[in-house]
Amino acid sequence: HVNSLFYVDNKLYYCCHNRGKQLSEYYSFDTVTNQIEKISENGNSSHGVVVHENHLYSLGTRGRRLLRINLEDKELGRVKLSEVRGLFFRGLCYHNGKLLIGVSNDHVMKNSVIPNALIISFDLKTLKTEVVLEVSDVPIINDFILVD
Repeated sequence: HVNSLFYVDNKLYYCCHNRGKQLSEYYSFDTVTNQIEKISENGNSSHGVVVHENHLYSLGTRGRRLLRINLEDKELGRVKLSEVRGLFFRGLCYHNGKLLIGVSNDHVMKNSVIPNALIISFDLKTLKTEVVLEVSDVPIINDFILVD
């Protein structure tokens, strides 16, 4: 199923989650020419799509990775966001040189790893993460949007 959409420059980018049964798939749909392009197959149970400076970013949720796909040559980069099992990464947006990412306990696992959901930032230049906000009394982040 499609779980993430991102629209920029007359193109709709989207992620097919594939429920972890196969690699997630990324596509673009050109709203002017009606052409569909398959960009990549990567990530496991991926969520979120952001396009910034000719790169597509997404969360490889099960692998706890940030995926970065160059839209020109399709080269893939991956960054491990956490070694801690039991975290679920879902919710992604760009703001001021950083990606903001939602972090929750994995709803499939029975044990809680963190007491509340978190918003972390990933700096695209330094490749460092930091906790931006602990969301009290919110166990799961499904998605979020930043409104200026």
